[in-house]
Amino acid sequence: MLIRLFFACILVFTDLEVLSMLHEVSFHSFNGRDEVQGWVYVPACKPKGIVQVIHGFGEHSRRYFHMIVKFMDAGYIVAADDHVGHGKTAMYNDTWGDWGDAGFHTMMEDEHKLKEIVSKMYPDLPYFMFGHSMGSFITRDLLQNMEKNLQESQSVVQLVISVVLQKLNLPYWLL
Repeated sequence: MLIRLFFACILVFTDLEVLSMLHEVSFHSFNGRDEVQGWVYVPACKPKGIVQVIHGFGEHSRRYFHMIVKFMDAGYIVAADDHVGHGKTAMYNDTWGDWGDAGFHTMMEDEHKLKEIVSKMYPDLPYFMFGHSMGSFITRDLLQNMEKNLQESQSVVQLVISVVLQKLNLPYWLL
């Protein structure tokens, strides 16, 4: 672990460009109030693709650091942020557990914004999204939105959805 963190500080030279191993990104949230905090982790080799990690309720993206390191070891760039009301985003904005007036939809729009930022940084790479638990619902909402706007976004996104549900007395069409 210590060795991997050390390598995260080293600069990699690729095609005469200097790429740092970690980009911290921030952008204005769809809710018009918060500044979303995110990270783009770059492997020390020519990247094969991009994986965007979308965390679940009450979590933060660094909870997935073990998985992020495995993706980097396999040659993938990994993008992740902390949703509004979660992790560093909540700490930075002092808005713990508050998504804003647009509610759940805010997180889908924010994940779409992160995808746009990372796609501009690293164009022409295959793009994957991994959504866990609540992140899987955000990922599905994002996919539906992207399908409606295919002319806007010509990139193909492949999904991995990890859902954890317990028996809730909800109508089947909500699951």
